[in-house]
Amino acid sequence: RMYLQVIKGVDVQESRIAFVLAVGDATASLRKAMKGYGSIPAPPTQAIANVLLQGWKRWELLETEMRLSLDSGDKSFDTLSKIMTFSKAADTYLNSAVEQYVLSSLAAQPDLASVIWGVSQRQTSLLQRMLVEILFLRMGIDVDTNQAGFQQSVAAFELSHWELLKGRESSAQAAGSFLPDLDFAGTSNACALDAMLDVMGKFSTLKTSMQEVMA
Repeated sequence: RMYLQVIKGVDVQESRIAFVLAVGDATASLRKAMKGYGSIPAPPTQAIANVLLQGWKRWELLETEMRLSLDSGDKSFDTLSKIMTFSKAADTYLNSAVEQYVLSSLAAQPDLASVIWGVSQRQTSLLQRMLVEILFLRMGIDVDTNQAGFQQSVAAFELSHWELLKGRESSAQAAGSFLPDLDFAGTSNACALDAMLDVMGKFSTLKTSMQEVMA
């Protein structure tokens, strides 16, 4: 997202600094996930390690293309299309790794609230994905795909929010759910309920703004 803000000329200096910091944080975090670091264990299974490796390879391609584009000022259709492809591929692999981590943790300790954690973490990823899809759409890059992807991301975010609020029964699966075969209880903590109400209010405002951008 920071990359796209730079090439669109939105708060260029601040966005470029944010881009450099975000890339550094993402690279460091992915390395820690792949190798283990401090309290972060190395991947517990070879399958997870393999998925993380594939995600790392796509991340390297994405980072390289973004840096080259910013350094050269290349905003061509072909370059932006490659960046979009690498971005979506990295996102797919890393989300797959999260799913496998959740399943692995539940196999070891079935009572852990791993599914709730996974659903909650994916909300942040969905927000980032929506903004990227909107930006690519506005730039005329693969318009139909990004428009459909945006609608799917919004629907998945709203579905997950209500699942976190009310709980989920595995028998009541819905398209877009994170690990839909696994159920969990709804939220009962008063502070968490207040926070979730605030989140949905702010998301509704954001959704309206994004839809206006699409129009």
